[in-house]
Amino acid sequence: MKQAIVILAFLVVTGGAIPAHAETDRPEQPLPNDLIFKGDPLGQELATFKANHRRQANGNDVAPFCSDDRPKGFIVEAASEVPGETWCILYFPYEIIDKKFTPPTFAEVPTLGFEEIKAAGRPGLLYRFIALDGSGPQLWSVEVMLPHSGFEKVQTAMQAKFGSPSSQSSETLQTTFGAKFEGNVAHWESPKWRVSLFEYFGSKVVTGVFYRLKEHEGVYLQRKRQAQEKAAKDM
Repeated sequence: MKQAIVILAFLVVTGGAIPAHAETDRPEQPLPNDLIFKGDPLGQELATFKANHRRQANGNDVAPFCSDDRPKGFIVEAASEVPGETWCILYFPYEIIDKKFTPPTFAEVPTLGFEEIKAAGRPGLLYRFIALDGSGPQLWSVEVMLPHSGFEKVQTAMQAKFGSPSSQSSETLQTTFGAKFEGNVAHWESPKWRVSLFEYFGSKVVTGVFYRLKEHEGVYLQRKRQAQEKAAKDM
C-alpha cells in the first residue's frame, strides 16, 4: 500500500438553527419500510455483501477491502474502536491513488477522490457492519462523502426519494482529534432507520450522507461506551 488514509469519526455534539438550503414545503410521502443503498439493503450479512461486490484487484487482492480480511492497516485501526465492527470500502487505497478505480457516485455526483479524501479525512464511500447478539455482522451504516459542489443535486434527489426531512438543524461536529466543524444537517427517519444529509464547513466544505439502522446504532454506541470505559480503567 503506497499511502495510508486517516479516518476521522465525526460526532454530533450540539444543535441549532434550520439550514439555509432546506425545503420544507414538499408534499409528504410514505417512507419505505426497509432502507436500501444502491441495491444493498441495510441489515445485509457481511458475507453476502462481499460476494455481491467481489472483484479481482491487483495480484492476489480481492475487493471489497474489509478490515476483517486485513492483518494490519488504516482500515483495521479505524474499525478497532468498537470490538466486532467491520469496515469495508469497494476498492483498495492504491487503486484510487493510481487512478485505476473510478470513485463510486451518489445521485450522479462522484464521491471524493484521493486528494479530497486526504483533505476531508474520510473515504468517499464507507460500509460498516456490526453483529447483534446471536447474528453475524450486518450492514448497519453506509457513509458517503461528496464534494460540496454536489450538495444541491444530492439534496434534491433525497427529497424526491424521501420527501420532506423529519428534522433539520445547524450543528457543530467534532472529530476524534478534537477539530470542530460547523455544519447543517437534515434527517429523514422511520421507526427502523435514519438517513442524514450533512453540509460540513471546515478546512474544506464537503457533503455527507449517512444511512443507518437504529437498532444496530444503539448496539454500536453501547459497545463503544463499554470499550471507552475499559480503556479508561487500564490507564
